[in-house]
Amino acid sequence: SHHYAGWNLEKAKRAPELSREHYAQAVTLAPDNPWWNARFVGFLIHSGQRAEARSAWRRALQAVDPDGTATARSAWLASHLHYWVAEAWLEVGHWREAQRVMQGIPAEIRARSHRPFKELLARVERAESEERTRLAEWFAAQPGPSWDTAEALWAELVRRMPSLPLPAAGVGEDSRAQLAWSLPGLYVEIEVDEGGQL
Repeated sequence: SHHYAGWNLEKAKRAPELSREHYAQAVTLAPDNPWWNARFVGFLIHSGQRAEARSAWRRALQAVDPDGTATARSAWLASHLHYWVAEAWLEVGHWREAQRVMQGIPAEIRARSHRPFKELLARVERAESEERTRLAEWFAAQPGPSWDTAEALWAELVRRMPSLPLPAAGVGEDSRAQLAWSLPGLYVEIEVDEGGQL
């Protein structure tokens, strides 16, 4: 009843705080229920509560499939939990989060699911490609040797670590080219001056 109260409020776009309370209560009462967890995490993602969504996802996995064996054995769990969370991340433009969720599912399990994982993965790959293209175009439009160095540095990093997330690129102190990564528990910032020095 809590789950459906939260779901109906969400679909009616009414009382988001109350919707969240109902979803949270449903998960509290049945922490190992994949549907309630999928809806709660999806609600948090769509309402912009990204950090809370990541925490709720970790708790969901711990409660529903702590050792990963259920996901590795059957497509049912991936179809009713992972798919919806991955799709929610992609719908709000976070293709990397969607990719991480799907990487937790063996390829043969994705293939056996009745959900269109193949199409979802293709959408993730398109989103990643488009974002990388936009970054390359942005690099090419920046004047000065510091940006040439920054672009070369990014190309080398990608060569060594193909799955490295895209940086936020901008101008740092003293008009230096700046690449920055903000990851859970980690912030990395690289600045390049006009002489190409880091």
